[in-house]
Amino acid sequence: MFKRILHPTDLAPENRVPFVHALKIALEAKGRLEVIHVDPHPEMLHWNQYPHVRETLEKWGLLPEPSSFTDLEQLGMGVRKVNITGTNPVTSILAELSLIPEDLMVLGTHGRSGMDRLIHGEVGSKLSRLSRTMSLFIPLNCDGFVDLRTGTAALSRIVVPVDKQIDPRPALQAALELVAILGGQPVTISLLHVGTSAAALGNVDLSPRPGITWETDLRGGDVIGEIVAAAEDPPADLIALTTAGRHGFLDMLRGSTTERLLQQARCPVLAVPAPVPASP
Repeated sequence: MFKRILHPTDLAPENRVPFVHALKIALEAKGRLEVIHVDPHPEMLHWNQYPHVRETLEKWGLLPEPSSFTDLEQLGMGVRKVNITGTNPVTSILAELSLIPEDLMVLGTHGRSGMDRLIHGEVGSKLSRLSRTMSLFIPLNCDGFVDLRTGTAALSRIVVPVDKQIDPRPALQAALELVAILGGQPVTISLLHVGTSAAALGNVDLSPRPGITWETDLRGGDVIGEIVAAAEDPPADLIALTTAGRHGFLDMLRGSTTERLLQQARCPVLAVPAPVPASP
């Protein structure tokens, strides 16, 4: 599920946190990390402006100083850095994804230059929705669950919103696999339903799993507000939800649940597309 990781970057300093999350997941999954930048004039860029993979792994104590590409290959992961000429990051990256589909895209929810329209919340979710690629969004000023200095991952509490109209199992499966890949301490998974009936919570398999503690949370009120509140008290390391695009006129005006959640969430959000029903 996490073998091919795409990290679009605007090369801004604040994109450092999303980068280390993409790197850590690719490293632990022994997958391939593709770092991509879209620019009208890529010939004016230098590779040193890209996030430094080997230097980061050296700081984490996983590579010798100085290291070589051979040392990197021995860790079992691959890295590819790509410059794409273009003025529309969404169009350019969608074209790239049509050629080489990725398992996971890791994005910041804010940017400052170049790819600002991509990294800034709504357009990032648009790219995720149109490509139907599972996406991990890291909010601005959020440290996330991977330590910048050591590379240590800490996933101790995950909130999974549950709705009777959208199957939560794709998000739950992705969250459980992410926990298995990153390892670490025991994890509490909180299944949250905002509504008047707990029936939706009964559709989830709560069988015992090693290192996993289940909890259920039934709340009334605004869906987005309650998800954010559930992830803040007690603090969650991740919100994982199944997404199904936009439904109806109101969603077109206000944006999808995921888009509105990204505007308010203070912890990383893992958006997992619902499976497309098979054609008759």
